[in-house]
Amino acid sequence: MPSTEDALALKKKGNEAVASHDWLKAIEFYSQAIDFNGKDATFYCNRAQVSVPFDWSFRFLVMPLICR
Repeated sequence: MPSTEDALALKKKGNEAVASHDWLKAIEFYSQAIDFNGKDATFYCNRAQVSVPFDWSFRFLVMPLICR
């Protein structure tokens, strides 16, 4: 079973992806962190912040596929 440490490691990878401007990869890592620990609001906030630059069509069409 995934642990809190695993979720935090995925958050760190998401942060690194943001630093590299790899927005889709960051969303993927934050979504995986949420799958491991859905009680940490930071993961949701980080994912939402990364999605801001995308237009509305991305948010409604692609995000549900990425965020499962």
